[in-house]
Amino acid sequence: MLTLFLFIGSLITTSNNLFLMRIFINKQFYFIALLLTCFMTACSPTAENELQKWQVNTETITTLTTNFPSFASVLKTDFEEMKSKWAEAEKMTDEEKKAEEMSKINDFFYSGYVMDLFSMNSDLERIEKKKEKIYDLKMTETNQEKAKDGLAKSAEKVAKAKEILSQEISDKATAEKVAKEADIEMAAAIAALDKIIKDNKKKKKKKRK
Repeated sequence: MLTLFLFIGSLITTSNNLFLMRIFINKQFYFIALLLTCFMTACSPTAENELQKWQVNTETITTLTTNFPSFASVLKTDFEEMKSKWAEAEKMTDEEKKAEEMSKINDFFYSGYVMDLFSMNSDLERIEKKKEKIYDLKMTETNQEKAKDGLAKSAEKVAKAKEILSQEISDKATAEKVAKEADIEMAAAIAALDKIIKDNKKKKKKKRK
């Protein structure tokens, strides 16, 4: 299971696609892996497990810094703080307490604006897949016009999210606020596409009756 986790981490840190698409990660798969890891270790962290997570996470921060340059400063600042805490945790002699402290430090990578940045990339992948699905739908002229409007709205929301993320970030509070705003825009972009798919599914069901 640790091998699986590290494999996922390698995907996160080695992808080199276009801006905002470089982190190859699926949010749902990511959390499933975390849950499975938790189950296999009876939800009790060990220093060895946390060290391997830390190694993956440190590389991930470098990738995020590259892909989201406006967040680079706050990412580096927060990461320096995490490194300082990690160094203190490594000095602990009680293995159980050491593992618990390391786990708390690693939690930084799975929450807040850092997780929202992960979500941004996952959402972009989902949007592309949904668009492909929409292009394959057979629609009436009326529904095609509605679909065009929905696609345009989705594209507008994605553009807005990217614009929001391009803002210069000076502190963690701003990073949290900006990342959350972008996350909301991405959710709206996905919702616009889901509506097109849902509406056309309803039409098909009615015709079958």
